[in-house]
Amino acid sequence: MREQIATERGATHTPSRVLFQVHCSPSSEGREYTFATNLLTHHVLTEALIHGGGFGSQKPLLINMTSGGGYNVAPNTGRLNVKDPKKYNGTLAYGFHKRAQMVLSRWWLFWTRKLRR
Repeated sequence: MREQIATERGATHTPSRVLFQVHCSPSSEGREYTFATNLLTHHVLTEALIHGGGFGSQKPLLINMTSGGGYNVAPNTGRLNVKDPKKYNGTLAYGFHKRAQMVLSRWWLFWTRKLRR
């Protein structure tokens, strides 16, 4: 995929910036855009399904996919929603979001197992 995107843009190599948000940009709610897209929307939807009865009487099986980008950073909640353009790094933001998805997946595994009982 990266090779295809890079080729379409005329690049001879595959720079990371093709896939990562390079500049810090706030959403209409004042959150950093990639934080809202990569993590917050997944969290809001999944929490609503788990705690809001979205699974009904079904015994839920939650499948959450992420990438290996989270293995490059340690969990750090202070780096999830960086809104200062001087401190923003798109590659790191992606990694922190993916690491947080891994942590949340473990938490949701706990909850869905509890709901299955």
